[in-house]
Amino acid sequence: MEVKKEFMVIGLGAFGSSVARGLIHRGHTVLGIDRDPNIVNSFAGEFNNLVIADTTKMETLIELGLKDFDTVVVGIGDVVSNILTVQLLRELGAKFILARAVSTTQEHILYKLGADKVVNPEKDMGERTAMMISGALILDMIDLADDFSVAGVKVSDKYDGMSLREIGFRDRFGVNAIMVRRAGKSYPLYSPDDKIHKGDIVFVTGRHSELEKIKEI
Repeated sequence: MEVKKEFMVIGLGAFGSSVARGLIHRGHTVLGIDRDPNIVNSFAGEFNNLVIADTTKMETLIELGLKDFDTVVVGIGDVVSNILTVQLLRELGAKFILARAVSTTQEHILYKLGADKVVNPEKDMGERTAMMISGALILDMIDLADDFSVAGVKVSDKYDGMSLREIGFRDRFGVNAIMVRRAGKSYPLYSPDDKIHKGDIVFVTGRHSELEKIKEI
């Protein structure tokens, strides 16, 4: 059973609001914060816990009860405010800080200031897109860890009707086939004798370097 946690999400733009929604959907408690009243008011019917506040001020973070939160997500779009907020959060002893960066330089600065994890959506999406188009048959990817993902791969004519044993996912590509989607339905792949067919989407798990090798299935 998933442990419910307390999250503070600072900055309710596209990134912050998306993270907040995902956390709430999973049953966690989220305090959404933005210094723009219009943005905060726009989420009044969606998020229960909302505050209009400027988190570049130390007294504000103290008043918000920072130490009660398991994780603070900083998604502020303004670079200076983003950096100042992370710096104050670390000085005040935040348990875990996840911050959004819009450049490699900002990412480096945020780590230096004490962020526990920095997400660079533009760079991460670029890397994923490059991987998907370089392995032309990779249709979708879900990150499970920094260098480990699940990828959906479309089956071509070449492997129509072949078993997992005959294809040799692990030996040839270093990945494991775990599921197949066929005619809108998904089926687990338990046996090396399970067969796949043209048009199927096979879901495989592996490191990014291994997934990049998949040029054809």
